[in-house]
Amino acid sequence: MSNAILQPVHVDVPHDIILEVTSSLDALNDKKTLASLCLVSSSLRTVAQMALFSRLFFTYVSVMDFRDGNETLADESEASQSSRFLRTIQNYPHLAQYVRHFHFSVNETWLDGTGLFLKRGIISSWSGIMPRLSHLHGLHWEGDTITPWGSLGPVSRSIIKRVLSSDVLTTVVLKGVAFVPPYTITHCPKLRTLDVSLVKGSNEEGVYGVVPIYLETLVVGSISYSTGIGQFVDLLNRPASNISLSRLTSLSIPTEFAEISDISAIISLCSSSLTDLKLKVPKMAEYPCGSLDGASPNVSESCPTLDLSSLLTLTRLEISGVIRVKWSHQWELKEASSPLPWIGLVLKTLPGRYSSSSRYGGSQIRICLDIEDISVAVLEALSWLDIEPSLQQQVNFRETQLKIRLIGKSGALGATSPSDPFQRPSTALERKEALERKSNLGRLRRSVTIQLLETN
Repeated sequence: MSNAILQPVHVDVPHDIILEVTSSLDALNDKKTLASLCLVSSSLRTVAQMALFSRLFFTYVSVMDFRDGNETLADESEASQSSRFLRTIQNYPHLAQYVRHFHFSVNETWLDGTGLFLKRGIISSWSGIMPRLSHLHGLHWEGDTITPWGSLGPVSRSIIKRVLSSDVLTTVVLKGVAFVPPYTITHCPKLRTLDVSLVKGSNEEGVYGVVPIYLETLVVGSISYSTGIGQFVDLLNRPASNISLSRLTSLSIPTEFAEISDISAIISLCSSSLTDLKLKVPKMAEYPCGSLDGASPNVSESCPTLDLSSLLTLTRLEISGVIRVKWSHQWELKEASSPLPWIGLVLKTLPGRYSSSSRYGGSQIRICLDIEDISVAVLEALSWLDIEPSLQQQVNFRETQLKIRLIGKSGALGATSPSDPFQRPSTALERKEALERKSNLGRLRRSVTIQLLETN
């Protein structure tokens, strides 16, 4: 036997295999194994470090600690991990270039002075490190409640401004921060995805960017009546604005506090390119009605309609709303409001013929409804006459979905009294059939896919 056969032969592992292994570990969020790979050999170290630091998630939860008999605010979650990370970046600055996505979240359950002080201290600890993240592509900054821009303090505001002036940033998600001054988001030339919750706030002025920004995905929300969407529309309509929606393909406005005029203004700026539209019915469009049966007359006189006739490239439309029901002490229907009349008017404005440039020719309409405090009486009274004709006429759409979520203490399809002839069905299929039977929804069965969810 030749001695050569017994000799170990060193074979370098191809770079693409190393990358595949580390990518799989990264997908499984196996940070411990990735960290171990960094110590195995120099050939693995660089690739493993890139995967290890590419996505960072830090969440801080402020809780009250009663273990010593006193109420003290304690920060738990990932404080120690973040401290180690900060020290690592300070000792090895080159690792900062590997960070591509940074998700930072602070739970603001306790908003007393101590809690705010703790939060500001946590955020301030990142002030020296954020500018080093020179290759950051995605920033997700989130809080549980609205924090006024002015209360963040100069250090925190400086961090956000520096990050938002990056030349490589493509995705920005800002939740729980009162409306960031408009000029701060005009300095990201490669920004393509913007997701912000807006409230009226800072009028702070600054220098606006000049390099055109072509957004492709936009999510504009608000969690209060004091919505800042109007301010955002003003920014888009500025003569010198460098933010363009001419290439926008996906628009989502998941808030009931938006003005219909503001929604229309945003849609008008992207009508030639928009393919995916998600809306929540504005509160002002919930039609008050004494009963829920029959079509509602003169809805357009009480609420302006949203015109979608210019959206010739639309392939997916999702509209969500709430049917609100209030009862008297005797379980009699006191008052109700429904978004169905307004939804019906909006569906009627959809173009009858789609542009030949539309790749899919119109594929899906999805109506999502939450029905509060459900009972047999409500189910018997429900009428779909406001949207039924419009849904049946939309032959351009391959699929129409109706997603209904039943909410209420009385239980989905529960009996309102022991003598109620409609007892709660035992299976999901029976509940679905009962809903169709009691609300004349069955007539849409051939053309509409119905999904029924239940929650208390």
